[in-house]
Amino acid sequence: MVGEIMTDLGYRKSKFEPYIFHKNNGKLQTYVTVKGREFSIKDLGEVKSYLGLSIARSQGIININLRSFVEELLKKYKMEETKPVSTPMVAN
Repeated sequence: MVGEIMTDLGYRKSKFEPYIFHKNNGKLQTYVTVKGREFSIKDLGEVKSYLGLSIARSQGIININLRSFVEELLKKYKMEETKPVSTPMVAN
């Protein structure tokens, strides 16, 4: 039943996992895990942040950084006013 609904919506069943379906909308690949009989799917578009990571795409390049996560940590421990210090490293 769920498999039929998913295929009617344009999703294909995974070859390896019976309850994972995927759909390719041009450059966006969507994966859906079906755990029960009733479910809802909502496409939220491209991800901009996930688990504290900031994600940006531009000209085929994906940039990932933890700036917002680090800023939240500094705020949590009342260290927003601290000044950054470079860490000695050997260049290249």
